[in-house]
Amino acid sequence: MHVSQRKGFVLVGIDRFRFFIAYMGEFIDEVSAPVIGCGAEIRDFIVTCSTCHREHLPANLLDRDPQTYWKSDARMPHSINIFLPHIYSIKAVSLYLNVFSDKDYSPNVLLLRYGDHPSEMMQYGQGVDCPVNKKGFVTIYTEGITCSSLQVVIPSNFENGRNSIVRELRIFGEVHKEPEKTHNFLHTML
Repeated sequence: MHVSQRKGFVLVGIDRFRFFIAYMGEFIDEVSAPVIGCGAEIRDFIVTCSTCHREHLPANLLDRDPQTYWKSDARMPHSINIFLPHIYSIKAVSLYLNVFSDKDYSPNVLLLRYGDHPSEMMQYGQGVDCPVNKKGFVTIYTEGITCSSLQVVIPSNFENGRNSIVRELRIFGEVHKEPEKTHNFLHTML
């Protein structure tokens, strides 16, 4: 098993291709772009992805650099799985896309699933169609769903592209319910 640290994230992988986790160990920032009025930005969560290209890992979703990105590496649908340490009231999920440079790697539909366990996910709404000429955040606004797990599903890309590119991920909301005992969140998920 390989463990490395880069830009404040921990990457854990079984090998370079199969399973990677990015952990962001900060709690909550004040409200920031791209979503105003949706509570604070949640910054304490673990991200896994259905697949990833060995040079474009899930940690790139969290590094706040739109020049880096996560890239899938298999058949569709692709998914970004988000594990929160508490039950949160989620107000919005934002993904940074650049359709101009990424073309057929850009998602054209985003679905949001939520629940308290990955095996108990429910779909929120009908999904969001991504604009054809988009360079920036595409936001899925929710009506305060409460959960500890989220999944963004990419069922298709523009021009029937096979792999997907997402440049950033941001989640907004507030803690709904905290556990009585605090524990090491990263080790619990592993």
